[in-house]
Amino acid sequence: MPAILKLPLAAAFAATVMLVCSVSTANAEPTKGKEIYQKCVNCHGIEGHGVKRFWAPGIAGLSAEYVARQVHNFYDGTRGSHREDIPGHRMRPMARMLKKDAKKSDAMIKAVSEYVAKMKPVVPEQTVANGDSERGQLIYAKVCKACHGANAGGMPTLGPDLRYTGDWYLLAQLKNFQAKRRAGNPAPECNGFTPPAHCDPKGLEMVRKVWPKDGPAVLPDEQSMKDVIAYITRLAESSNK
Repeated sequence: MPAILKLPLAAAFAATVMLVCSVSTANAEPTKGKEIYQKCVNCHGIEGHGVKRFWAPGIAGLSAEYVARQVHNFYDGTRGSHREDIPGHRMRPMARMLKKDAKKSDAMIKAVSEYVAKMKPVVPEQTVANGDSERGQLIYAKVCKACHGANAGGMPTLGPDLRYTGDWYLLAQLKNFQAKRRAGNPAPECNGFTPPAHCDPKGLEMVRKVWPKDGPAVLPDEQSMKDVIAYITRLAESSNK
Protein backbone atom coordinates (compact mmCIF):
# COMPACT_ATOMS: atom_id res chain seq x y z
CA MET A 1 0.00 0.00 0.00
CA PRO A 2 1.44 3.46 -0.87
CA ALA A 3 2.65 5.33 2.18
CA ILE A 4 0.27 8.24 1.59
CA LEU A 5 -2.74 5.92 2.10
CA LYS A 6 -1.56 5.09 5.62
CA LEU A 7 -1.82 8.69 6.73
CA PRO A 8 -4.90 10.18 8.44
CA LEU A 9 -7.34 11.52 5.86
CA ALA A 10 -6.53 15.23 6.40
CA ALA A 11 -2.78 14.61 6.40
CA ALA A 12 -3.05 12.39 3.33
CA PHE A 13 -4.97 15.10 1.47
CA ALA A 14 -2.37 17.68 2.48
CA ALA A 15 0.40 15.42 1.21
CA THR A 16 -1.45 14.94 -2.08
CA VAL A 17 -1.91 18.69 -2.46
CA MET A 18 1.78 19.22 -1.77
CA LEU A 19 2.66 16.81 -4.57
CA VAL A 20 0.32 18.60 -6.98
CA CYS A 21 1.68 21.99 -5.98
CA SER A 22 5.27 20.80 -6.34
CA VAL A 23 5.02 19.84 -10.00
CA SER A 24 6.70 23.08 -11.10
CA THR A 25 9.85 22.64 -9.00
CA ALA A 26 11.90 20.20 -11.06
CA ASN A 27 13.76 22.73 -13.19
CA ALA A 28 17.01 24.48 -12.30
CA GLU A 29 16.63 27.29 -9.80
CA PRO A 30 15.37 30.45 -11.57
CA THR A 31 16.53 33.92 -10.63
CA LYS A 32 13.69 36.22 -11.71
CA GLY A 33 10.49 36.72 -9.77
CA LYS A 34 8.19 35.53 -12.56
CA GLU A 35 10.24 32.38 -13.08
CA ILE A 36 10.36 31.62 -9.37
CA TYR A 37 6.62 32.16 -9.08
CA GLN A 38 6.06 29.16 -11.37
CA LYS A 39 6.71 27.07 -8.24
CA CYS A 40 3.59 28.68 -6.76
CA VAL A 41 1.23 28.62 -9.75
CA ASN A 42 -0.46 25.26 -9.17
CA CYS A 43 -1.76 26.34 -5.78
CA HIS A 44 -2.02 30.13 -5.89
CA GLY A 45 -2.96 30.40 -9.56
CA ILE A 46 -1.24 32.00 -12.54
CA GLU A 47 -2.42 35.45 -11.48
CA GLY A 48 -2.06 34.89 -7.73
CA HIS A 49 -5.79 34.87 -7.03
CA GLY A 50 -5.69 31.66 -4.98
CA VAL A 51 -7.30 28.22 -5.24
CA LYS A 52 -9.61 27.39 -2.36
CA ARG A 53 -9.63 23.62 -2.91
CA PHE A 54 -5.88 23.65 -2.25
CA TRP A 55 -6.30 25.94 0.79
CA ALA A 56 -4.23 28.53 -1.09
CA PRO A 57 -5.28 32.16 -0.55
CA GLY A 58 -5.08 35.00 -3.01
CA ILE A 59 -1.67 36.60 -2.65
CA ALA A 60 -1.63 39.03 -5.58
CA GLY A 61 -0.88 42.57 -4.43
CA LEU A 62 0.30 41.69 -0.92
CA SER A 63 3.30 43.75 0.10
CA ALA A 64 6.71 42.29 -0.71
CA GLU A 65 7.75 42.68 2.94
CA TYR A 66 4.78 40.64 4.16
CA VAL A 67 5.18 37.88 1.56
CA ALA A 68 8.90 37.52 2.31
CA ARG A 69 8.27 37.41 6.06
CA GLN A 70 5.69 34.67 5.69
CA VAL A 71 7.98 32.58 3.48
CA HIS A 72 10.68 32.85 6.15
CA ASN A 73 8.14 31.98 8.86
CA PHE A 74 7.02 28.87 7.02
CA TYR A 75 10.61 27.84 6.36
CA ASP A 76 11.80 27.97 9.95
CA GLY A 77 8.61 26.61 11.51
CA THR A 78 7.40 29.87 13.02
CA ARG A 79 4.27 29.24 10.98
CA GLY A 80 2.80 25.98 9.74
CA SER A 81 4.34 23.66 12.34
CA HIS A 82 1.29 23.10 14.56
CA ARG A 83 0.03 19.55 14.10
CA GLU A 84 -3.52 20.79 13.38
CA ASP A 85 -2.48 23.35 10.76
CA ILE A 86 -2.76 21.05 7.75
CA PRO A 87 -2.58 23.81 5.08
CA GLY A 88 0.50 25.16 6.88
CA HIS A 89 2.10 21.71 6.71
CA ARG A 90 1.68 21.81 2.95
CA MET A 91 3.17 25.26 2.59
CA ARG A 92 6.30 24.60 4.66
CA PRO A 93 8.03 22.34 2.10
CA MET A 94 7.29 24.89 -0.61
CA ALA A 95 9.03 27.57 1.43
CA ARG A 96 11.98 25.27 2.01
CA MET A 97 12.37 24.82 -1.74
CA LEU A 98 12.98 28.56 -1.99
CA LYS A 99 15.53 28.45 0.81
CA LYS A 100 17.39 25.24 0.07
CA ASP A 101 20.39 27.14 -1.28
CA ALA A 102 21.49 29.64 1.37
CA LYS A 103 23.50 31.71 -1.11
CA LYS A 104 20.56 32.19 -3.42
CA SER A 105 17.60 32.02 -1.06
CA ASP A 106 17.37 35.64 0.08
CA ALA A 107 17.63 36.93 -3.49
CA MET A 108 15.02 34.41 -4.68
CA ILE A 109 12.58 35.27 -1.91
CA LYS A 110 13.05 38.99 -2.56
CA ALA A 111 12.49 38.53 -6.29
CA VAL A 112 9.33 36.44 -5.99
CA SER A 113 7.92 38.65 -3.22
CA GLU A 114 8.36 41.74 -5.35
CA TYR A 115 6.74 39.97 -8.30
CA VAL A 116 3.73 38.96 -6.19
CA ALA A 117 3.40 42.51 -4.87
CA LYS A 118 3.06 43.80 -8.45
CA MET A 119 0.37 41.30 -9.43
CA LYS A 120 -3.14 42.69 -9.83
CA PRO A 121 -5.53 41.47 -7.11
CA VAL A 122 -9.22 40.78 -7.61
CA VAL A 123 -12.09 40.64 -5.15
CA PRO A 124 -12.71 36.92 -4.56
CA GLU A 125 -16.10 35.24 -4.53
CA GLN A 126 -17.87 35.54 -1.19
CA THR A 127 -18.14 32.17 0.55
CA VAL A 128 -18.65 33.07 4.22
CA ALA A 129 -22.32 33.73 4.91
CA ASN A 130 -24.38 35.27 7.72
CA GLY A 131 -21.96 38.01 8.72
CA ASP A 132 -23.28 41.35 9.97
CA SER A 133 -21.14 44.00 8.29
CA GLU A 134 -22.56 46.82 10.42
CA ARG A 135 -21.47 45.09 13.60
CA GLY A 136 -18.25 44.12 11.88
CA GLN A 137 -17.52 47.77 11.12
CA LEU A 138 -17.55 48.58 14.83
CA ILE A 139 -15.22 45.70 15.61
CA TYR A 140 -12.90 46.63 12.76
CA ALA A 141 -12.62 50.23 13.93
CA LYS A 142 -11.82 49.08 17.45
CA VAL A 143 -9.05 46.60 16.81
CA CYS A 144 -8.15 46.16 13.11
CA LYS A 145 -7.95 49.65 11.66
CA ALA A 146 -4.71 50.70 13.37
CA CYS A 147 -2.67 47.98 11.67
CA HIS A 148 -4.64 47.15 8.53
CA GLY A 149 -5.78 50.66 7.59
CA ALA A 150 -9.15 52.32 7.27
CA ASN A 151 -9.87 50.51 3.99
CA ALA A 152 -8.27 47.16 5.04
CA GLY A 153 -5.59 47.79 2.44
CA GLY A 154 -2.77 47.18 4.90
CA MET A 155 -0.17 49.35 6.61
CA PRO A 156 3.56 49.05 5.84
CA THR A 157 5.33 46.72 8.32
CA LEU A 158 2.20 46.57 10.51
CA GLY A 159 -0.53 44.50 8.86
CA PRO A 160 -1.24 43.05 5.40
CA ASP A 161 -3.98 43.89 2.94
CA LEU A 162 -7.04 41.84 3.96
CA ARG A 163 -9.27 42.47 0.97
CA TYR A 164 -8.20 39.88 -1.60
CA THR A 165 -7.02 36.72 0.17
CA GLY A 166 -10.53 35.22 0.38
CA ASP A 167 -13.09 35.36 3.18
CA TRP A 168 -12.70 31.62 3.87
CA TYR A 169 -8.97 32.19 4.42
CA LEU A 170 -9.54 35.11 6.80
CA LEU A 171 -11.92 32.98 8.85
CA ALA A 172 -9.45 30.09 8.94
CA GLN A 173 -6.60 32.34 10.06
CA LEU A 174 -8.63 34.06 12.77
CA LYS A 175 -9.47 30.61 14.13
CA ASN A 176 -5.80 29.64 13.91
CA PHE A 177 -4.75 32.70 15.89
CA GLN A 178 -7.45 32.14 18.49
CA ALA A 179 -6.52 28.47 18.95
CA LYS A 180 -2.79 29.28 18.97
CA ARG A 181 -2.18 27.23 15.87
CA ARG A 182 -0.56 30.43 14.60
CA ALA A 183 1.59 32.71 16.78
CA GLY A 184 1.15 30.20 19.59
CA ASN A 185 4.74 29.22 20.39
CA PRO A 186 4.70 28.28 24.12
CA ALA A 187 8.40 29.02 24.66
CA PRO A 188 9.05 31.36 27.65
CA GLU A 189 10.79 33.98 25.49
CA CYS A 190 7.58 34.37 23.47
CA ASN A 191 5.81 35.81 26.49
CA GLY A 192 8.20 38.72 26.86
CA PHE A 193 7.72 42.35 25.88
CA THR A 194 9.92 42.00 22.77
CA PRO A 195 9.64 38.38 21.57
CA PRO A 196 12.26 37.15 19.06
CA ALA A 197 11.49 36.45 15.40
CA HIS A 198 10.76 32.74 15.86
CA CYS A 199 7.82 33.71 18.09
CA ASP A 200 6.15 35.64 15.24
CA PRO A 201 6.07 39.06 16.99
CA LYS A 202 3.56 40.53 14.53
CA GLY A 203 1.21 37.62 15.01
CA LEU A 204 1.61 37.77 18.78
CA GLU A 205 0.77 41.45 18.77
CA MET A 206 -2.49 40.69 17.01
CA VAL A 207 -3.34 37.83 19.36
CA ARG A 208 -2.73 40.03 22.40
CA LYS A 209 -4.97 42.78 21.03
CA VAL A 210 -7.83 40.56 19.91
CA TRP A 211 -7.71 37.91 22.64
CA PRO A 212 -6.10 39.65 25.64
CA LYS A 213 -5.31 37.61 28.73
CA ASP A 214 -6.58 40.30 31.08
CA GLY A 215 -9.78 41.32 29.34
CA PRO A 216 -12.68 40.20 27.13
CA ALA A 217 -11.94 38.92 23.65
CA VAL A 218 -12.81 41.22 20.76
CA LEU A 219 -13.59 38.21 18.56
CA PRO A 220 -14.84 35.62 21.04
CA ASP A 221 -16.66 33.37 18.60
CA GLU A 222 -17.18 32.47 14.95
CA GLN A 223 -20.09 34.86 14.53
CA SER A 224 -18.01 37.87 15.54
CA MET A 225 -15.33 36.73 13.10
CA LYS A 226 -17.90 36.46 10.33
CA ASP A 227 -19.13 39.94 11.16
CA VAL A 228 -15.74 41.60 10.77
CA ILE A 229 -15.06 39.57 7.62
CA ALA A 230 -18.37 40.76 6.17
CA TYR A 231 -17.22 44.33 6.69
CA ILE A 232 -13.82 43.62 5.09
CA THR A 233 -15.67 42.08 2.13
CA ARG A 234 -17.71 45.27 1.86
CA LEU A 235 -14.52 47.33 1.81
CA ALA A 236 -13.05 45.05 -0.86
CA GLU A 237 -16.10 45.42 -3.08
CA SER A 238 -15.97 49.20 -2.66
CA SER A 239 -12.30 49.28 -3.66
CA ASN A 240 -13.12 47.42 -6.87
CA LYS A 241 -15.64 49.98 -8.17
